[in-house]
Amino acid sequence: MKCTLKFCTCLLSFHASDCILQDVDQYLLLDNRKDAEVESVQLENIKLKNKLKKQEAQLKSKVCYLLQLYK
Repeated sequence: MKCTLKFCTCLLSFHASDCILQDVDQYLLLDNRKDAEVESVQLENIKLKNKLKKQEAQLKSKVCYLLQLYK
């Protein structure tokens, strides 16, 4: 049987509850990292949307100005 770090740790612990607590701690750590990554990506998405709106407004303003020149 292949001995993974998690399996070996569980074998060395005296109580199954230790193993379960380690699993929960590891899961929570991973979950917190994922949440931070999602938050970061969402923030970047908001920034990009705002940048796009600003550029669209600038383009619309330039088009309106050019249309007024050629009237």
